[in-house]
Amino acid sequence: MLNNNVLRDFCLLLLFGLIVIIYTEKWIWGWGLLTFMILGLVLPQIQQYAQLFINMVSNGLQFLILPLIASIIFFLILTPIALVYRLYKKRSLNKSSSFVSVNVTFNDDFFKRQW
Repeated sequence: MLNNNVLRDFCLLLLFGLIVIIYTEKWIWGWGLLTFMILGLVLPQIQQYAQLFINMVSNGLQFLILPLIASIIFFLILTPIALVYRLYKKRSLNKSSSFVSVNVTFNDDFFKRQW
């Protein structure tokens, strides 16, 4: 009798194999994967290699897809929002600088009671 972990791993490997077959359109991959899955059900040591392979593939895709998604979000969503904000931001025309001049005399009391 197979436990739930073995069946789950079998289904994950089957799904991965179907994705490989669909994208490569080569049935030799499908037969090889089917043989590997049957051997994995019979011999648990082979199933460990299948899990290791799936983990390596998922970790590799993680390093590729996450920066890609972050770049897409930054350049397609945040950058246009920032440009539109800068375009419609109200500014006074006679103000060429953001410096604010303050007429304060600095004496000893100013430095003693700063807050």
